[in-house]
Amino acid sequence: MSQTSLKGPLLVLAGSLCFSTSGFLQAIAPGEATPYIVAGCRMLIGAVALFLFSLLAGKKLNLHNWPVKTLFVYSLALWAYQITFFNSLLFVGVAVGTVVSIGVTPIASGIMSTILEKKAPPRAWYPATLLAVIGLILMNSVEGAPLDPFGLALSVFAGICYAVELTIAKPLTEHHTAEESMMVVMFLVGLGLLPFFFFYPVSWVLTAKGLAVTTGLGVITAACAFSLLVKGLKTTPPAIASTLTLAEPMGAALLGIFALGEACSTKTAIGIALIMASILVLVVLQGKQRSESNHP
Repeated sequence: MSQTSLKGPLLVLAGSLCFSTSGFLQAIAPGEATPYIVAGCRMLIGAVALFLFSLLAGKKLNLHNWPVKTLFVYSLALWAYQITFFNSLLFVGVAVGTVVSIGVTPIASGIMSTILEKKAPPRAWYPATLLAVIGLILMNSVEGAPLDPFGLALSVFAGICYAVELTIAKPLTEHHTAEESMMVVMFLVGLGLLPFFFFYPVSWVLTAKGLAVTTGLGVITAACAFSLLVKGLKTTPPAIASTLTLAEPMGAALLGIFALGEACSTKTAIGIALIMASILVLVVLQGKQRSESNHP
């Protein structure tokens, strides 16, 4: 198996694990923090972090040949995800909202890829997605959880938005680096979230804990996570990438258990094991299939 065949999926996996720290960072945020302000700060700080990274690395920013349509749709999908996902949690709770939105993503991405690319997802996608969705349900199963139809619809829509991001991301890196693309996207999404700053408390951001949390969210869960994800999507089929992103709730669960002292039930342990198995299936089988295609 070549290193090239593994690079894309491993970058997507690394990006997903960066995303998984967002729950931990929000859990230690000041009590006045709200999802809207957290999301807005995350996007804007992430954009600034990528701009500074480019300057320090001596990279000249390419201001030409932007895929305007893709840039707009990707930014709109990311903005809509922030709104619908966090609002869905108010109706159905964190566990159910996460299961539905993240669980819908690989299925929706597989369907979109089939329609847009006129071909079925790679063979590895089917068993890996089945294992991952079962694992996700077990890991987040909550007895007596509320099942509000409107909240569930918001969760489903959030999952579809995430699938759109994964499916259309590739053109963003045809003439620009992943860092450049995500810097612009996050700046646009951050601007779109600024109106919420007039309706929710923002003073907590300027406290020591608030600055630490928002900086961590911006640098780790935005700048690093999105850049790794988009870079990995250059060589990873969207359907495969969408299942690899299920490593995000797995990583969040592990952080909750080991860093926050949350309880780990048998179902949780089995769920984590199944998601790990799905990742191995994807990385190994996808790498094997690529190696075979390169050596007829």
